[in-house]
Amino acid sequence: MGLIQKQYDDLRKKIKKSHLENQWRAFKETRNRQRQNLPLFGDLKKISEEVKRIRSRSVGNWDLFEEAMSRLEKNRFKVLQAQDGQEACELILGEIGDEKLVVKSKSNISKEIGLTHFLNEHGVKVIETDIGDRIIQIAGHRASHATAPAVHLSRYEIAEILSQHLKRKVPPVPEEEMQAVRSDIESYLQKAKVGITGANAISAKEGAALILHNEGNITRVRMREKHILITAIDKVFPTIEDALLMLRLETFLATGALFPSFIDIVAGRSKSSDIEKQLFYGMHQPEEVVIVFLDNGRRQILNTSKDSSELLYCIGCGNCLLDCPVYNTVGP
Repeated sequence: MGLIQKQYDDLRKKIKKSHLENQWRAFKETRNRQRQNLPLFGDLKKISEEVKRIRSRSVGNWDLFEEAMSRLEKNRFKVLQAQDGQEACELILGEIGDEKLVVKSKSNISKEIGLTHFLNEHGVKVIETDIGDRIIQIAGHRASHATAPAVHLSRYEIAEILSQHLKRKVPPVPEEEMQAVRSDIESYLQKAKVGITGANAISAKEGAALILHNEGNITRVRMREKHILITAIDKVFPTIEDALLMLRLETFLATGALFPSFIDIVAGRSKSSDIEKQLFYGMHQPEEVVIVFLDNGRRQILNTSKDSSELLYCIGCGNCLLDCPVYNTVGP
């Protein structure tokens, strides 16, 4: 017991109390918003059970996965598979080619494989376009939450980080800080020819990727000359309707909002049939859409046991962390 207590005390010394307090305050806001919006959201238990049912018949359903792959290819996606993080990083680097600048949106899969670090090591500058991710990228911090990477920082700490980076005074006012980050990433968005995003869900029937966001940055990122999506083999859903139900639940559990500001549904390159009703591709960017499916041990989990496979039912909302006693005591 003495050793455990010592290890705990040593860990506590490394934790900045203010970061935990910022985190607690933000989580309280989320819980309050959930309580306020629950009557409008509907039967949370019923919707959660339906999403779990959909996940139970989708995760590990290889016929469904093959259907998704086939439909994506018919929709002119370039579809790649990676057995592990290293292979995924190498595939993406190959797709980037000679470009030395990439703009990127928030993606927990990319964090899982250390994509940004890998690309930086190979001479590619990666600019995060999500506000929270860009702030912690500038600060050199690790993300503290799946959907709120900078939740451990107060507005005052963020103002200090941005002021130092931009070499001008940024006041501790969220609207001013948001504007400062937006201005910081704008020039990169205009120059970059490659954009990388995640994908919250893949609909097999339609052969489309669904990406939810609130900031509007993902639409900008995916409109580069080449759009690279990184997702996982457990993200496949039978239909768009199934995927949208999950996204609605994910949004409510992550933020307390009834729906995200945006859901981008990407079903291939831009196309038009306005001339003689013939279908032509390439009206606008992107000129190429690439999707990488990551395994990274997921098949092994699915082959272990049914109980283990339920780990992959996770929709990535981060709601569990709001009440996790360990997370709220020692941090991420």
